[in-house]
Amino acid sequence: TMDTSVLLNEGLFREENGGFGYVLKPPLVMDADADVVLKEYVINLTVLSAHFLPRPEGMDDQGTVTNPLVAVTLHTPEFEPWQQETTVREGGFTPEWNESFEIEVIREDFSILTFEVFHQDSAKSRYFMAAAAFPVSGLREGVRWVPLWDRTRREVPNCGILVRVEFRRMGGDVSPRSRVGSAPTSRSSQVTDCGGAAAGAAAQEVTSSTSTSSWFTPNGVMSI
Repeated sequence: TMDTSVLLNEGLFREENGGFGYVLKPPLVMDADADVVLKEYVINLTVLSAHFLPRPEGMDDQGTVTNPLVAVTLHTPEFEPWQQETTVREGGFTPEWNESFEIEVIREDFSILTFEVFHQDSAKSRYFMAAAAFPVSGLREGVRWVPLWDRTRREVPNCGILVRVEFRRMGGDVSPRSRVGSAPTSRSSQVTDCGGAAAGAAAQEVTSSTSTSSWFTPNGVMSI
């Protein structure tokens, strides 16, 4: 089952170091006196839309329309998880939100960002639909495709979330963070197809109202 611990573990070891299952510990873990500058900045994350969302397990009535929401959570050791949610949208096969959140990152090397999609019924009970998790250090600016996984951690075909990512310093200035250093090694081949033709078409619609030079970084984690 996809509980929080499993999701975080999958997000770290699935993407870092090409998905080989071995990840180097951050310098501060190896040496408490290490001369490391902690990166502190703000992520402006806009959840644009989702595509080809699966029906939750246990929904017997095939005529029932799903009402999805996206819960975005930043997990950082020694800090309480930060979480925000989109509103609930009816007719949830390809819902649109265009809702933005500001996320303060204190310890980039230790932080993991999770995306969880739930169906919420009229009684406000929630049912898992899909999820994904990725290291914050792999985020890249621009409009990005977030591929989603099912409960067994398998990628759902053509299913994902379109998000827009922007960085700025704590003081409010635009941050050049996405251009500093090299992108981490990842299995970028999983996302280069933009999640299928339908998701690609949706991506093209977004580009008409956003200014991004490219959709994906060749080595960016989840191309985000």
